[in-house]
Amino acid sequence: MVRSYRKGNLKYIRNFQPFNIDGLMNAYRYKQMAYAEWFNLFKAGQLNKTQSKFFETKAVEELYDIEKDPFETNNLADKEGYQAELKTMRKTLISWMECQPDLSFYPEFYLLENAIQNPVKFGNTHKKDIKNYLNISNLALLDYDKASSKISKHLTSNDPWKRYWALIVCTTFAQKAKAFIPQIENIMKSDTQLINRMRAAEYFGVTGLKDTTKDMIETVYQSKNDTETLLILNAIALQKDFYQQYNFSINTSKIDKKLLDNKLISERVAYINSK
Repeated sequence: MVRSYRKGNLKYIRNFQPFNIDGLMNAYRYKQMAYAEWFNLFKAGQLNKTQSKFFETKAVEELYDIEKDPFETNNLADKEGYQAELKTMRKTLISWMECQPDLSFYPEFYLLENAIQNPVKFGNTHKKDIKNYLNISNLALLDYDKASSKISKHLTSNDPWKRYWALIVCTTFAQKAKAFIPQIENIMKSDTQLINRMRAAEYFGVTGLKDTTKDMIETVYQSKNDTETLLILNAIALQKDFYQQYNFSINTSKIDKKLLDNKLISERVAYINSK
């Protein structure tokens, strides 16, 4: 969930889930020797700051002068002399996403179930909702003290996707959002959407405030949708390789059998279970 906008020599990037690492494990990438060596060097602490960036969390916003910095290594988003350009480009990107409207504010499995037959109609019908989800996601652009009261409201919303984005914003703020632990725990245990239970468990894994490995694994067992299952497994792989580096042991006999026929799922489970 990354969007970008370029104007002249400047490129603006908005990371909507900045806790997701670019170097997340996937089978085809790490079959390549260069990627495997890159990751091994990172784990061994032998990379410099720029080389390590691929395996670390991202800024919520990035701004690059791609004529001077074509490899996008010097983020200008916090630099005093670029704030006017940053705000203008942010506003333009937000406006463009609202006009589309950007369907990816719904989880992919939900779009496949509800929008794939006529995505244009779905987008137009849900344009107001999508704008609301975008506004919630943009709470991550505020200082935490200014965002917290609105986060609290959305965590208890009747709309599951408002809760979904409020959880993502909490994970973006990390330990700053620990005041919401009771609400997040409640979502993890009882939310009507399985993916929200996973997102809540993910918050604790990213922050290290609580070991929720069993809770994340339980969402795998309960899922009946292959795209949803892959999203959950990606989140578990993120926890395995980064953050607290928990060990996960997934019992394949507890997974819906038809899901294991999906090669991507079976490969991901095998990787997660490997030591």
